[in-house]
Amino acid sequence: MIGLPPARRRLISHGCGFLVERGIRLGTERNFIQQELSKLAAESAADLSPRMFLLVTDITSELKVK
Repeated sequence: MIGLPPARRRLISHGCGFLVERGIRLGTERNFIQQELSKLAAESAADLSPRMFLLVTDITSELKVK
């Protein structure tokens, strides 16, 4: 992740941490992280608290924009 702005690096780290907490093993590619967060938001919407769902969808949308 060399060369990424600090805010971007933090965002990716938060997303990775969230997925690892749920037992989802990650690759190091940004696209893989994006896909897994999107899947989690789509499949686990009922299992996540409203606040966690909002966090996951926000991270996903931020990653898509940049």
